[in-house]
Amino acid sequence: MKKYLITMVVIVACIMGASSAVWASAMAELIEHIGVAKIVSMEIRPLYRVTEETLAWLKAENVPEQICLNPQLLSLKDQTYDGRDAFLSALERALDSADLDQEIEGDTVRILLLRYARQRPSERHSGILDVAIDISNSNDRDIKLTESLFDFSLRDEEAMGGMIQLGKDVVYRNTDIDLPANPEHDPEKVTRVVFSIELQDERKSSFDPLVHLLNFSGNPAQDDYLFVNARFTLGMKSSKGWTYGEAIRVEWMFCPDMQNQLPLQECFIELPPPAPDFPGTVSSPLSIACDNLVKAGRNIIKKRTDYYIADLGETAGTFHLDFETYTEPDQILVEYEGKVLYDTGCVGASGSETIAYSGTTSSMKVSVTSRCRRVGPSVTDWDFKLSCPE
Repeated sequence: MKKYLITMVVIVACIMGASSAVWASAMAELIEHIGVAKIVSMEIRPLYRVTEETLAWLKAENVPEQICLNPQLLSLKDQTYDGRDAFLSALERALDSADLDQEIEGDTVRILLLRYARQRPSERHSGILDVAIDISNSNDRDIKLTESLFDFSLRDEEAMGGMIQLGKDVVYRNTDIDLPANPEHDPEKVTRVVFSIELQDERKSSFDPLVHLLNFSGNPAQDDYLFVNARFTLGMKSSKGWTYGEAIRVEWMFCPDMQNQLPLQECFIELPPPAPDFPGTVSSPLSIACDNLVKAGRNIIKKRTDYYIADLGETAGTFHLDFETYTEPDQILVEYEGKVLYDTGCVGASGSETIAYSGTTSSMKVSVTSRCRRVGPSVTDWDFKLSCPE
């Protein structure tokens, strides 16, 4: 009897999984009507499980394949939940996230055009570039971008495939961007976002031509493009509030319209494949020198391990390890001739350690495991430096 009741709960849950706003209350009522209260009165704790049959029911009910194959939903398989509320909560979160992931795959959050770009003086830096961009959300639900990082760059005419890094936005690091639903592409519902990019001293020589290009006071070249590399946690509004998915990364690119000198419009051009995320692998670690700061290079979303070989120049001595793993935990391991000299552990912190060594080689192996323990939806970053021996 107990097995039959639990199976019914799972099947009902899956049939109604496509619409979290409706199925949650309906499912709660159905569960009450199949006797869960009687089981509890018998002091038998009801356990809920998602099985292979559960996922098959989803497909049979014409739930979109993107949702059925969503990793967060598949991760529930063979998981046991202690009680109805825990089961409903886990299933609702998974289905909301699956629905969210499905909708953002279709290019539904897009930059429409660049309104203007102008330079203004800054006391701390050589200049700030204000860039106003219109962003449209063609989903049928409101969207929010949180924990955002926006990098701006320009194609370098003098280097094949090279980029001039302009800088990062400083306005929306800790400020949400709200994008109202606009499935009908109503121009009145477009969100205008003004980014402020801190331009460093070494970029000063590019100020005038950049502003010249973006304001179209001259005739820009056909292959001058502005690149916006965005990383953010995307939230979608439902009847129960905001649901947040994984941190995602998108790249927007613009090219100028030459004929009418209109604001920059979308230009769909295939970019060369990005360089691999891994700086070094087990079979081919990256060589570094002592006293050089090593950085992750970009914000990392998935767990991975990078390997480095540091040449300290001496076979014995004392050196300092300085590291910073920021909020999301990472792990840095220092090895010498097969022996672990220091292990930071899986931490999100900064630190400094003095390490002594003695042997027959001057090479030190450093392994960095990013996102060794996930504590939130955000991306991770890290850096470290091995000093030359004293």
